[in-house]
Amino acid sequence: MKRFHRLLTKLILAVTVLTVLVSLTACSGGKSGKTPATQDIANKLMQTCTYDDLIELKDDVLYNQYDKLDKSIVKEISVYVCSTGGAVDEICVIRVNNESDIAAAKQAIESRLKDLHEKFVDYVPAEIPKLDKAVTVTNGTYIMMTTASDSEKAADAFNKLFE
Repeated sequence: MKRFHRLLTKLILAVTVLTVLVSLTACSGGKSGKTPATQDIANKLMQTCTYDDLIELKDDVLYNQYDKLDKSIVKEISVYVCSTGGAVDEICVIRVNNESDIAAAKQAIESRLKDLHEKFVDYVPAEIPKLDKAVTVTNGTYIMMTTASDSEKAADAFNKLFE
């Protein structure tokens, strides 16, 4: 019974995440010609949303967390996670080399969200609503994902940087 409950929970999460990703991506795939640094985008998100104490991930640690992300498609990346490991609060901003690489970056982000859900569903179940409200938005060669208690503010903040 417990195994069935976990499977059902994972299925519901996957459907929810895909629904949010499709709806947000469809609304924000525009191109403006602006090329803000991923660090500047991350900083704007930190000013806009509420996060638990974040630290920046670098190099191998970053790619261990985003293990499905192919380094060869990444032009620039900024990733911040909760420093204590006790919350799912996270910012990931990726600029890929070509728009055709966005799909692969999106798959890596979806994999990361799934991994977080699997880790936190029993560890800190109170964090799961943040994952359920994760926001992923694209614009040209950029993709951004964030998980926060008020992550719904992130899409507007992200898109304004390209206006």
